[in-house]
Amino acid sequence: MVLPGEMFGSIGLTLKLLRKRRGWKQEDLARRVGMSKGQVSKYETGGELPKLDSLGRLLAALEVQLDGFFIMVAIVHRLGEDGRAGIPGTASPSVDEAFKSVYRTLLDLQRAVVREEIGGAESRRA
Repeated sequence: MVLPGEMFGSIGLTLKLLRKRRGWKQEDLARRVGMSKGQVSKYETGGELPKLDSLGRLLAALEVQLDGFFIMVAIVHRLGEDGRAGIPGTASPSVDEAFKSVYRTLLDLQRAVVREEIGGAESRRA
């Protein structure tokens, strides 16, 4: 059974991976969401868990929806449990590659849902 406290590091690592995937430094993300670099660092290292409003701002800047984010967190956490992740707060190649694959899949699913919703709405109007 996974207790919420056990996932703090995975939440931070997932935020870090999302930020790095965009090619941003901590300062870049901090500026976009109106917080200090130190605060972003605390979240990424698992030193502090972001409150929901802060997490919402971070995810909006990273263009990730909340439900997709927690799917990514669970996968990153599971990879860490299986011993394929490195030291908490760092990503081994296997975690990073798995994360990228999941991220691409979630984006593809999101695009498909949007296409279906738009296409379905247009066919209902016709």
